[in-house]
Amino acid sequence: MGFPHDAVQGIHLLHWLTIAAPLATVVVVSGMLRPTKAARLLLVGVVATFATAIVTTVAPNSSHVRHGAPLAFLRMGLDPLTGEPSTALTVSRMCFIADLAFWCSSAVLLGVLIQILARRVRQGRRQAVRARMRRRSPRAPAV
Repeated sequence: MGFPHDAVQGIHLLHWLTIAAPLATVVVVSGMLRPTKAARLLLVGVVATFATAIVTTVAPNSSHVRHGAPLAFLRMGLDPLTGEPSTALTVSRMCFIADLAFWCSSAVLLGVLIQILARRVRQGRRQAVRARMRRRSPRAPAV
C-alpha cells in the first residue's frame, strides 16, 4: 500500500491546511457548532490520526517502514536482506502535527457540512408536510 505515502507530499498537505485549518478555526470560534460537538469532532480527528498508524508502506529506496497517513509520522528501518527491523521506531513530530491538523480540521469541516445538510433535509420535510396539510381541504361535518 505505497499509494498514500508516495502520492501525498508535505506540499499537498500544506495547501490543504492553508485553507482548512483557518476555516475550521472560524467555524469553531464563531459558534456554528456547539462546544460539545466541536470537542467531539476534534476527538474524532485525534483518534483518526492514531488510527492511521496501521497504514504501512515500505520505502523502496531507503528500506524504511512508514506508518501513518497522509504523511508517515512513524518510521522504522529494515534490514534489506532479512526484512527484519534494524532500527527502533522513530516519530517525526512535524509529520505527526501536520497529520493531526489535517484530521482534526477535516473532521470539523465534515461535521459542519453534515450538520448543514441535515438541517436542510429537516426543513424540506417540514415544508413538505405543511404543503400537504394546506392542500387537504377541511372535511364537511357528517349529517
